[in-house]
Amino acid sequence: MKTSAIHKTLLAVGDDTDNESFLHFRNCGHLFEKLGCSFKSIDYNTFLSGKYPSVETQKLTVFLFFPFKYWDKYIETPNYKGIYGNKSFFDTFKGYWKLVDTKIKKYYQGKELHFINQPNNLSKDRDKVLTKRALLSAGLYCPESYIERDTKSILKLLSDGKKIYIKVRYGSMGKGITYLQEGKWVTNFSFKNGEIISRKSDYGWRFSEVTNNNAFLSQLLKTDVTIEEAIPPWVINNKRFDLRSIVLYDKTLYTYARSNHIDNVTTNISQGGQGDYQFSLKVFLKIY
Repeated sequence: MKTSAIHKTLLAVGDDTDNESFLHFRNCGHLFEKLGCSFKSIDYNTFLSGKYPSVETQKLTVFLFFPFKYWDKYIETPNYKGIYGNKSFFDTFKGYWKLVDTKIKKYYQGKELHFINQPNNLSKDRDKVLTKRALLSAGLYCPESYIERDTKSILKLLSDGKKIYIKVRYGSMGKGITYLQEGKWVTNFSFKNGEIISRKSDYGWRFSEVTNNNAFLSQLLKTDVTIEEAIPPWVINNKRFDLRSIVLYDKTLYTYARSNHIDNVTTNISQGGQGDYQFSLKVFLKIY
């Protein structure tokens, strides 16, 4: 195939330890030249030290990957204080992206600059409230949220037959989840001596029963959480599952199913869920 004239540049910024996304994407960078696009890449440490790649084209598009090293060093450290997913996580992450945004715009001033994922928006997906507002404003259905933050009101919801999730507002990967229904409370937080304890890992947040433990519920409601109705899961072959899709503008580029045993609370891969091609195929045949 004949290579097109180079008229724009794609700059990928990530961590050199990110094998699943950034390094894989970087290894495919040469393919962009066939589309008339010069490809550059750099890791965050080098970028933030002021060593920027030169860009000869007027048009520049920046693709920002997740900054794992920064997150592990400054946000979710082994010795972080407080409950996992608290507001300090969000505030620090938001400040980081503001710094990245400032440096990119200053160094490449004068370029026609575009972002695949705008840096000042990248912290928002760590805030479940902001994410939900964005989805609702786009006309998408979301589970009902509850503003109640006292034990008595939550118990009233449960006695009325409601089933609810209480999740940390600024977390991810299925960490810091509590499920409540009348007669069944489970959480993947630990609760010892009247204190909620966060695990210091992305994996192994095992659920345990805390049914009718009002002391736990009272402590949980004082933290940075969101509360919403639990939607009955889709079930096939005794497995609960959800669908994840990559959407670009109005096109769905890729969809896959994540599944777990029906008795489990979450389908997150990090917490024991699975992404299985054969199961996904069964899901799509069932739906369509």
